[in-house]
Amino acid sequence: MNEFNPSKQDAALGGNSPPPTNGAVLGGSDRARIFWQRYKQGNRNFTYADLTGINLSSYNLYKVNLQGANLKQAILAGTNMRRASLSDANLANADLSGAILDETSLYYANLFGADLSNASLFGSDLRGADLHRANLFGANLYGCDLRNAANLTLNQIRSANNWQQAKFDQQVCQKLGLPRSIQGGW
Repeated sequence: MNEFNPSKQDAALGGNSPPPTNGAVLGGSDRARIFWQRYKQGNRNFTYADLTGINLSSYNLYKVNLQGANLKQAILAGTNMRRASLSDANLANADLSGAILDETSLYYANLFGADLSNASLFGSDLRGADLHRANLFGANLYGCDLRNAANLTLNQIRSANNWQQAKFDQQVCQKLGLPRSIQGGW
């Protein structure tokens, strides 16, 4: 077991095991503190880590690798994750409001119900990402690649900023009235 990937016997998973009576349950601010210490020591690789519900609000996580990580219900409001890898990450119901996600890979990320309001997604890759019920209000989509994004509605797109400079599938471009020439070669 490590702090970010509990085993079936660990209380952090909940399940049928009662919490320990003579030991600490690693969670909340302890988990965030340990994560931050490792990041500051130069560790940028947290692939497939279980960070469910972690609060890393307003942290500077430049180039962090969270590929495949479980960040369900994480609080990442105002966090700088520029050039991060969040491909295949589970960010369902996460708070990413005001986060800096410029040039970040969110390829096939689960963003179901995530709050991306006022986030900067400049030049980010969201191809194949699930955006069902995601809040994109005021998000900067300039240069963002949203081709093959799942469950993306026209209302979500239009609630964001600079959506006219984002990349979409041809069918979405037609519905939005965007010219094919800005989509770059299809």
